[in-house]
Amino acid sequence: MNSTVSRDGERWDQLAVRTLGRSDMDTVNSIIAANPQLLPSTRYATTLIAGLKINLPSIQQIPQQTVGTAPWRR
Repeated sequence: MNSTVSRDGERWDQLAVRTLGRSDMDTVNSIIAANPQLLPSTRYATTLIAGLKINLPSIQQIPQQTVGTAPWRR
């Protein structure tokens, strides 16, 4: 499993785009699920603090973008 380090004020969707190139809800939820070591207050925070080690799921484990994707991004 790959990992990255969060940036100060970064949102989960921004981290998803920066690391996996996708920002749909399935991707964001997969990243959050891959990080049970983080406290719930961090996993469900609006923004992240800098320096957190974030585990990244394999892109093959994430469902294809469907629900929650803007029509112009399909």
